[in-house]
Amino acid sequence: MNRKVLALVIPALLAAGAAHAAEVYNKDGDLLPVD
Repeated sequence: MNRKVLALVIPALLAAGAAHAAEVYNKDGDLLPVD
């Protein structure tokens, strides 16, 4: 794999993972206003 590809893919995966975690946490606890 190309370093340029990794440089684009890894932050995208991290951002998607963080957004998904926040969504799950919001569903469970209703503490985060996600909108």
